[in-house]
Amino acid sequence: MPTLAQGHECCVALNLMANVEVKPCAGRETETGTLVAREATRLWADANILPLLSSFSYAALEAARDAAPDLPRGMLYKDVPNDWRTQTAVLSCVSLHADHRKLNEKLVADIRNSGLRMLAYTVNDPDRARLLAQWSVDAICTDRIDIIGADFLQPN
Repeated sequence: MPTLAQGHECCVALNLMANVEVKPCAGRETETGTLVAREATRLWADANILPLLSSFSYAALEAARDAAPDLPRGMLYKDVPNDWRTQTAVLSCVSLHADHRKLNEKLVADIRNSGLRMLAYTVNDPDRARLLAQWSVDAICTDRIDIIGADFLQPN
């Protein structure tokens, strides 16, 4: 498993954006969000492309926002709640990340129309990836890049 510093080095060398997921243990959400944000700020201080901080933990992202307001943030959800607009606005999020199985075309459109980028996880089926792309999802996360591939938008 690479360290955050090693991930930073790779992303900078390849001119890639990193999605740094903040994964706090129970009771340490604020501390973890603050520490990850500070370390990402330090590592990416001179980078052309800043990392995206994302988390399922509202408290961790809130702490990250307070510690590093210039770093972009994305809220992760298993089930997108009815108050997603308020939550993402308060956190000044640039993106919303959701379980692809819980998404539908209208919800994706609503999220995109709000000005947020839309990331779907964990998509391991090329047909589902193509459908999500048709719905204008900005990015997908997959465990199976070997079957999704770079040309997943091309018909079989």
